[in-house]
Amino acid sequence: MNTTTDNRPAPETVAERAREIMTALSRDPEFSAFSAAALKYDEAWTCFTGFPVISNWDLGADKRPLLTEGLRALALKAAVYELGGQDETMTEIPIAVPVDEMMHAMIAQPQLLARIAGRVGIAVIHQTDKEHHDHTTGDYTHTAYVHAWGTPPERYPLLYSPGGSPALSGWTQTGVPSAAYRCPSSGLKGHSSVGRS
Repeated sequence: MNTTTDNRPAPETVAERAREIMTALSRDPEFSAFSAAALKYDEAWTCFTGFPVISNWDLGADKRPLLTEGLRALALKAAVYELGGQDETMTEIPIAVPVDEMMHAMIAQPQLLARIAGRVGIAVIHQTDKEHHDHTTGDYTHTAYVHAWGTPPERYPLLYSPGGSPALSGWTQTGVPSAAYRCPSSGLKGHSSVGRS
């Protein structure tokens, strides 16, 4: 029994607050600049950890939907933090790897994100040593997401089968991409510098 996860606020309550946060984020005067900057992070995506599990990955076509998913994950985590007594460990809810990658792109815009978060009145919680990617259909993250925005797009967040096991080949049993998938040298559309050191 994990008391931290057992004490999380109800997914329905988190969903309601997350929707409010998403609306506030999208209405912020610097949101367009923030989005544009996060999307430009594609030039630093030379190692695609997580992204190869997306079938027919296309940088141009996938980055905008992933930005939306990353923002939704940020909003869910901010809502859990706010409603769960500001417990950072509790806040690190399971997030699918490709969505987590996009969150890294957003966090790479620290000044813009800090100003927007300050105006919206939220905390941005993301700590690598506490994050985990054992996202499964029907889990806490999935339930809150469904209450907030309906069924998530299968292309991005639902990359794991029930029970937390990776649903696609090329992954280790712990859900971490194998070394061959961390820096693929070919096969990814829209990016010519894959595997560059």
